[in-house]
Amino acid sequence: MAISAKIRAMPTDMFFAIKDSIVLDRVNKKVSLTANTKFFFRGPKFELPEALIWEYRRPPIIPIADIPTSPTKKRASVQGTITEVGEVRIVGTNNRRLRNIRITDDANNDVELTLWGEHADLELVPDLRVEITGVIITEYQNIKKIESTTSMSLKYIEEKWEIVGQLTAITSEEFLRPYDLLVTSEDTEYVITVNELSEIEGNIQELPITVHITTRSNGPTIECVKMTTYTDDTGTEI
Repeated sequence: MAISAKIRAMPTDMFFAIKDSIVLDRVNKKVSLTANTKFFFRGPKFELPEALIWEYRRPPIIPIADIPTSPTKKRASVQGTITEVGEVRIVGTNNRRLRNIRITDDANNDVELTLWGEHADLELVPDLRVEITGVIITEYQNIKKIESTTSMSLKYIEEKWEIVGQLTAITSEEFLRPYDLLVTSEDTEYVITVNELSEIEGNIQELPITVHITTRSNGPTIECVKMTTYTDDTGTEI
C-alpha cells in the first residue's frame, strides 16, 4: 500500500513520527511531505508537557550581550531597535528568500538577524523597537548571530516621544481624517498620521508653521497623539 493510502487509513489517536524533507506552510496551516520524508507508523505513546511546548514556541528573552557566549542551536527571544535593514535576496538552489537586519539594544550591543522565507518580507525599517520571539542562535565565520525559525514572531514595541519642528505639508486640503503631516525636525523628515483620536490645537491653514507634536509609534506608522502650534509673545502663530 502506498504511503498516502496508509496515512488516509490511519485511525485517530495513533502516535506516529515524520522526519526529513518536511515542508511547513504556516499561511495555509498544513505540512507537506516529499519523496524523501520518513514516516514512522508505529511508536510508543508519549506526552509533551505544556510548559515544554510553551518554552519551545516562546523561549525567554536573553540580553543581546549574551549571544556571543550562548551555544549554537539554542532557541531564544530578543528585544531591541532595528538599526540596519538589508535587501531581500534569493539564495541557494531552492531559491530561498532571505534578508539580514541588525538589532541593537540600549547598551549598544548588536546582533545580526537573518530572516528566511516569508519572514524576509516583513515590513521593517530602521529605528523600530521590536520584540522577536523564537529565533535560533547560529554561527557564521566564528561570529554568533540569530536566524528566524518557522515559529518566529515579531511585534512592535509602542513608543511615545515629542517632536518640535516645521510643519511644511499636509496630504488633505480639507483636513479629512486620516491625513498625513510632513514635519522637519533637526534635518530629519517625519511623516506623521493624524487619525480620529488625534488632538489638534491651533490653526494649520498657513504653512510652514512651527509645531509641537506628541507622537506614538507601534510599527512603521507614526501617529499624532496631540499637536500644538507655537505662537510668539503677541499670540501670532510662528
